[in-house]
Amino acid sequence: MRALLIIFTTILLASPSSAIQLTMIGAGAPKITTYRPCETQVVVYDARPEMGVSFEVGKTAIEALDAIDVRIARVVLEMNLMEPTEKSGVYDSAYLNKWDKFVDECRVRGVCLDVAIGMDVFLKTTTDSEAVINRVTRFTTDMATRYPSVAYWEIGDYFFPAFRSDSPRAQEGKLCAQLLRELYPAVKSANPATHIVLSPEHSNDFLKGVYEDYGKQFFDIAIAYTDSERFSNIAIETRKIMAANGDESKPLWCVYTDGFERAKLEAAFHVNNAGGLYQKILVGKTGPSQESAWLPDARINSAITARPRSSTNVFVPTKKPMVPLGYNYKEVEGGIEIQHVVVDSLVPTVIQLMYAPESLPVKPGAKPAPKTSGAPTPNYWDP
Repeated sequence: MRALLIIFTTILLASPSSAIQLTMIGAGAPKITTYRPCETQVVVYDARPEMGVSFEVGKTAIEALDAIDVRIARVVLEMNLMEPTEKSGVYDSAYLNKWDKFVDECRVRGVCLDVAIGMDVFLKTTTDSEAVINRVTRFTTDMATRYPSVAYWEIGDYFFPAFRSDSPRAQEGKLCAQLLRELYPAVKSANPATHIVLSPEHSNDFLKGVYEDYGKQFFDIAIAYTDSERFSNIAIETRKIMAANGDESKPLWCVYTDGFERAKLEAAFHVNNAGGLYQKILVGKTGPSQESAWLPDARINSAITARPRSSTNVFVPTKKPMVPLGYNYKEVEGGIEIQHVVVDSLVPTVIQLMYAPESLPVKPGAKPAPKTSGAPTPNYWDP
């Protein structure tokens, strides 16, 4: 279990003082980006790219991530191991205990988790879409309730395999949109601070189907699966679909399937930096290997970890008077300017808005004072 940590530590101590020369991803000032999922919400995030890794619970040590300057891990939570019977909501105590310890260790060490919900064997042959939706929704909601420190819950395109033989992928996307419409509000109600990630691994037609059946507002982040050869093309294709549906500024992540081979990964970083394609690049290969030996010296994420957060004022256009909950703000031409918004590169900042009465006119020569509306902001790292 400690093999990865030992290998990375040995490499780090044995490395010469001259570090590997590599253009750091996420270099430069924070790249503040906003999008508006609905009229009463604005999301602010740092679009600088950051590398994360895939992680297998029980196979590698969490401490190993420190050696390679990684803060975010993508982990699969297998439904068939956590919920091993046909009865929904009955969980395996040993597997549950294993996850309790793992998630708590990640929370204590400051490791941010993207938990992908794995396929349930009992759903592989059913053609009852309602049964799939109910089971996956209950499971994800239960897990989000139990693990409030998990920032991201990932839903894939594999929950409706029994429909695949006689349906186009767009139809599966429509089924997933129905799932998301049930799952999203349930999970957000259980844990308002978490984010739902959609990963249409196999086809962009699937993503089109999600949008066609009104799934836009029921996922916060999209993931594209790609290798070095299709790295930019997939991003461009995916972003076109998102832009056609008004999601041009929603975060786009990548699960990078070519592993840690240095030449390929460096080339991918270069393309990503030049084009601003992906916010997170999650390398989809787990475990220690010779091709990852260069990572401790490279400190790929050091530019972003050196300045992980910033404070900024955010302009929000409004047609009617609106108030941001929990922030000072100014009324400006065309909208409001929210003051001193702290943006952390690890997780988006979500600001809730509410409609307000029309403002009284300001006396001539008077300067409008900043306004405020108080409400607590959820903290991901609360135990």
